[in-house]
Amino acid sequence: MCGDRAPLLLLAKAQPQTSFVRSIGLADLVLIAGVGIILLPTMIQVARFNWTTEQGGHGPIVLATGAWLLWRELRGSHAVREPGSLALGLSLLIPFLAIYGLARVTGILEIEAIAMYSALITGLYLLVGGKLLRSIWFPLVYLALTLPPPDSVVAAITQPIKIAISQWAVSLLHALGYPIASSG
Repeated sequence: MCGDRAPLLLLAKAQPQTSFVRSIGLADLVLIAGVGIILLPTMIQVARFNWTTEQGGHGPIVLATGAWLLWRELRGSHAVREPGSLALGLSLLIPFLAIYGLARVTGILEIEAIAMYSALITGLYLLVGGKLLRSIWFPLVYLALTLPPPDSVVAAITQPIKIAISQWAVSLLHALGYPIASSG
C-alpha cells in the first residue's frame, strides 16, 4: 500500500508551483503604480498636516485597525468576486479623478482626500464588483475616518452643540444666583 502512494507524492512535488510574483501581470503592475501615485502623496499630506493635530491624532490608529478589519472581512467573505459594471465604474471614476486633480492643484486637502478615497473605492468596485464591496462595507466606511473632514462640515455639526452647552451653562449659573449673561 505504501509503495503505491510514493509515485503520486513524487509527482505532486515535481509539478511546478506558480509563485505570487509570476502571477502578477503588466495590468496589475500598472494598477499598483496608479494606486500608489494617487494614494501616497495625499496620505503623506494627511499624515503631515492632519494626524499631527489633536483633531486628527486618531488617524494612524484608525488606519491600522481598519486595515486589519478589512483583511479579516476579506478572508471571511463568501461573496463572489466579479468585476463591476464598466459603464458605471468609469462614469464615477472619471469625475472623482478630475476632482482629485483639481483639489491637488489647488491644495484643498480635505476635498483631495475624499476624491482620492472615492476613486479608490470605485476602482475596487471595478475589480471585485458590488457583492464583495457590500460584504466589506464596514471596514471601508471605518477607513474613511482616517481622512480629515472639511472644516465647514465640522463647524456645522459642532456649532449647535457649542451654543447649546453655552446656553445650558448660563442658565445653570443664573439659577444658582450668579450674575451672568450670554453674548454671541
